[in-house]
Amino acid sequence: MPRTISVLLFALLIAPCAFGDSTGQTNWSLLPSGGTYTWDGNPNDPLYGTGIGVSSVAGVGTADNNGTTLAIQYGSLDFTSGAYNGTLGSTWSWGAGGVLNLTGCIAGVTGEVCDGTNNVNLLSDDFDSVSIVPVVQLGQFGFDVVFGNLQGNLNPTVASFFGLSDSFTATSLNLLFKKGTPGSSLYGTNIGGRITATSSVAVPEEWGAGSTLGLFGFAFVAFGAAWRLGFLKPVIG
Repeated sequence: MPRTISVLLFALLIAPCAFGDSTGQTNWSLLPSGGTYTWDGNPNDPLYGTGIGVSSVAGVGTADNNGTTLAIQYGSLDFTSGAYNGTLGSTWSWGAGGVLNLTGCIAGVTGEVCDGTNNVNLLSDDFDSVSIVPVVQLGQFGFDVVFGNLQGNLNPTVASFFGLSDSFTATSLNLLFKKGTPGSSLYGTNIGGRITATSSVAVPEEWGAGSTLGLFGFAFVAFGAAWRLGFLKPVIG
């Protein structure tokens, strides 16, 4: 019994170190410019984003195809926010209940060829807030659309290409648009942005009972080596 306790404790300590989790990112480029943001100025109504261009997605720190950039054809991002919760005539902000969808086609990944009729959902998520805030003035361009707490799903085929889980959290989704008057109705044209989505590395399909036995085997082999070297002693009492 004392040795069994030592084995279990050692296995529990070493297993997480040998098989730690890892993450990777997909970066979605919201270019070329185009697409609109609209809000009618009614405090009961949401902010809409329509037809925002999406040109590519790149893998960063991914298990597979790290550093690869995939061209997106017919890429478009649309969203609807929750209810307005800003101050009329002063600020632009909306609350919980927002949904976002990014559609398009990636030749050789989501379809053999892209012809405009076989677009799919590439990324979809929910978000709990969106606000429009001033940024450093860039000529006529002066506002950044900032989203809060984005989380959702990647297209399974795209996730598999990069060796990632299809669930993600977005560390950022920022978009620039032409300036207007905060707190008033708006019609803005998107001029660029990016989504940075973080996912865990996908568990290999072949993981199963054999892999689990291998994990325990690794722990016991490591225990045996530690015991022979005198790093472990029997528990007394």
